[in-house]
Amino acid sequence: MTDPSPTFIPPGVHGRVLDTSALIDLVTGRTLYAQAFARHSTATGLIWAVPTTAITEAWARLPDKGRLGLSVLVQLGHTVIETLDIHQAGPVGETLESAGAEFDVCAAHVAEVATRRRWPVLTDRGVRLRAVVPGLEIEPLP
Repeated sequence: MTDPSPTFIPPGVHGRVLDTSALIDLVTGRTLYAQAFARHSTATGLIWAVPTTAITEAWARLPDKGRLGLSVLVQLGHTVIETLDIHQAGPVGETLESAGAEFDVCAAHVAEVATRRRWPVLTDRGVRLRAVVPGLEIEPLP
């Protein structure tokens, strides 16, 4: 399994932060876009930062056979797991606080990871994530 700590990625290395919807789409192959994204990522070594809160939400929404796929996906060599641990609780909490009435721990965690890494978020929840962090760079799923 990959190292659960926020791994240092050297400057110039690019990636995407995967939100709950992206994880579900990649596991189920719901859209051609996600399938092409997975092939492109594998071919180019594009790094995936995956917040544990998004994994948790995806797990809850996937059927049992999808959960096996999710377990495999998060162990791929180009996947970096972003935990919500004591070190990230403060920054994620501050992101959540600044969102005001938009109380969504997963969205705040995803947005904090994307902001810190300066990477776009692959998601179909762009409006929701921008409610937490206005101006967040989104790569929308169809």
